[in-house]
Amino acid sequence: MKKFSDIEQLRHVIKNVKNSIVWAAKEKYGDDFDGSKLEYPVMDFVGTIKLHGCNSGLVRDKDGIKFQSRNNTLNIENDNYGFARYMTDVGEDELNKLFDLITSDPNDKITIFGEWIGTGIQKKVGIAQLARQFVIFNIHINDDYAPNSVLYEMR
Repeated sequence: MKKFSDIEQLRHVIKNVKNSIVWAAKEKYGDDFDGSKLEYPVMDFVGTIKLHGCNSGLVRDKDGIKFQSRNNTLNIENDNYGFARYMTDVGEDELNKLFDLITSDPNDKITIFGEWIGTGIQKKVGIAQLARQFVIFNIHINDDYAPNSVLYEMR
């Protein structure tokens, strides 16, 4: 099972970058360096919308299609808010069509990460009023993230 890493908040990323630069400057110049002259890099980020649901995934490898939550392999008996049941009902042929949009190489291990959202999954959020659906936010092919272009081409 390929676990999707946590998505860090932007403010935490900025703090970590600044702390790393200050730490490196202290290593190089000692504790008495003038921190006011430090330059911080300009960085580009791609923002995402936070969806209040549960982290879920679809996996296709040499053993077939499997379902997962952030921490567990799922099946109909060990489900997470009905995700495995829903995807089982979608059917293997339809799910393979989705995987084939990413790569048709049968040797590739593909993990599609997304958020399982909708009725009854989270409380007190507007998105819980929608019909249940799987919203894809990332893809791994073998052990690498797929280029963003793969996600855009699937839309």
